[in-house]
Amino acid sequence: MEIQLHTRCWHCGAKIITPCADCVLAVRIDPQTNRLVGHVHEDGRCTPVTPTAEEDARAVRKAICDGCATAWGAPDTIAERHRAHLRAEGLFT
Repeated sequence: MEIQLHTRCWHCGAKIITPCADCVLAVRIDPQTNRLVGHVHEDGRCTPVTPTAEEDARAVRKAICDGCATAWGAPDTIAERHRAHLRAEGLFT
């Protein structure tokens, strides 16, 4: 199996090594503030808001690990997403 992505989680810094970059969850980050796009941080809370056009324009995608994704409520892991991806391509039964 060929490794296609070797990076670190944007949130916790854990290593992410996977054969399929498409199966890794990513969040949109504003590189100027290094915070989630469309969220306001006040009093230790992160509240969703409608992002501005400027935030949308400069947003970049950053990978997050399974641990952080699960803590934030993601329904599946990188391995589960990759297995579904392979099934869709007919490479995994």
